[in-house]
Amino acid sequence: RRLGRVVTTAKRVFVEGLRPFHIEMLRPQQAFNQELLAVLEQLAQRRDSSARSELEEQARRRLGPLMDPAAWRVTTHRRGGAGRAVRLLKRAYLQVAEPLMRHALERQRRWNAEAVALLLDAMYPARLSMEERARRVAELLERADPCAGTTSLPDRLTSVVWRDVFRRQHTFNREITLFLADALETRPPVTAPPAEDYER
Repeated sequence: RRLGRVVTTAKRVFVEGLRPFHIEMLRPQQAFNQELLAVLEQLAQRRDSSARSELEEQARRRLGPLMDPAAWRVTTHRRGGAGRAVRLLKRAYLQVAEPLMRHALERQRRWNAEAVALLLDAMYPARLSMEERARRVAELLERADPCAGTTSLPDRLTSVVWRDVFRRQHTFNREITLFLADALETRPPVTAPPAEDYER
């Protein structure tokens, strides 16, 4: 129990203490999330084929350049010497952290690409059989957790900490998958909620 408290405290210090750097780290993914939501909102409103054809082109143009969550462009609202110092610190943090979170970033990049592919297919659901729809949704849901699938001991140890950083992204990925399942008129597989749903 004491070890558990120590781990929880360490995670909280890491997540809260480095929040400005984590915000910077997740900024490219946030941009993708916002564009994805905007396209999904339009998908829910457009029913005729001509409108969806136009939306398909928009989706490719808007989402294609944003699918890499590691495409960082470090910025700051500060100016002058303070701004240069902040940018330098952020770049240093990303350079050090990137190898440690490479698995999560690559897994998220793959989820982004597959979500866009499924979104494009959801514009014309009749093109896919019901079996294919269910399979694609199941695969996307299985990949929703950026921190899942680690195999090496170092990756498993660091994923304990990164899981808190990517918690909201995991939830976002799951909700988007459920939306796409509904758009495709299929159901996602029944799975147990992730462990973090039980954490307080």
